[in-house]
Amino acid sequence: MNFSKDLVVEDEAVDVNVTSLVDIVFCLLLFFVVTTTFANALGINVNLPSAASGTVEPASKDITVSINAKEQIFLADTPVAVSALKTEFSRLLQQGSGPVLILRADEKVNHGLVVQVMDLAKEAGVQKLAIATTIE
Repeated sequence: MNFSKDLVVEDEAVDVNVTSLVDIVFCLLLFFVVTTTFANALGINVNLPSAASGTVEPASKDITVSINAKEQIFLADTPVAVSALKTEFSRLLQQGSGPVLILRADEKVNHGLVVQVMDLAKEAGVQKLAIATTIE
């Protein structure tokens, strides 16, 4: 084999520009940081009781009722009086809202209030009820 000196290339330093890659990685990082802060969709502070089993994934059309430790009732994120719950349930059912009522009651709420809300939902025509808990 005959190697000529004309074909030999001297070693040169190769630069790789990674500025675009770093920009994309920072954008992805920012996206994940922002989206994980919205993981808890409802802004009502409720300490749910714990249970050993059972999970229900809420659908977008489900009706969510929350009762906080001060026994304030919220339909989605809107405060509602107990006296207006039955009419609100009826209105939501007529609009085609969910087949399931998800009840998120704080563990310190009086049991009687929870039963009263469940009873008003049944009177309004709600057929399925789920009680939200945290899994141990």
